[in-house]
Amino acid sequence: MGNKNAGWIQVVLGVLLTIWGFTQLHATATWGVWLFGVLVVIVGLWEAMGK
Repeated sequence: MGNKNAGWIQVVLGVLLTIWGFTQLHATATWGVWLFGVLVVIVGLWEAMGK
């Protein structure tokens, strides 16, 4: 159980990373960024929900 605010900040950052990754999908290297963004969102939501 972490700080809920930190969790929501993480969600926002993850969403931004994911969106940026989507706009750059023509470059294969950004698949890693996109997947990392998704992972950050999931972990952030987990923290924010206090699970």
